[in-house]
Amino acid sequence: MKIFTILALFLSLISNIAVATTPKDTTNNTQTKLNIGDPIIMLDSAKDCSSINQGYLISLSVGYGGNTNWATYTIKNEKGDKAWYWGAYQVDTPAGKATLATAIYAASSGQKVIIQCDTNNYIKSLSVGPDSY
Repeated sequence: MKIFTILALFLSLISNIAVATTPKDTTNNTQTKLNIGDPIIMLDSAKDCSSINQGYLISLSVGYGGNTNWATYTIKNEKGDKAWYWGAYQVDTPAGKATLATAIYAASSGQKVIIQCDTNNYIKSLSVGPDSY
């Protein structure tokens, strides 16, 4: 019985410390929620690849809109204009994996990119480099 009392005392001591150090929620959650729209929906897919074909890759998405094997890329030029494009290759093909890996590098490094598109205005080539030509 003595061991049980010591164990109970020890456990109550630990639980009191845990309760004492737990911070209380003091935030005021009565603010209205922000209505943030999907940035890709706000832009239409680029109709002409030559309009914005050089700039910075600011967004990369795989599986957008239920298209599980396709990637979308959003490019922002020096003026601040944005356009988004579909990738020409599915991401489970060697060409799609190479384009996706290059795009991930471009987006994470912040370097300029230049794109080339096919006849459907889908990105078939993405180059990354110092000032990208």
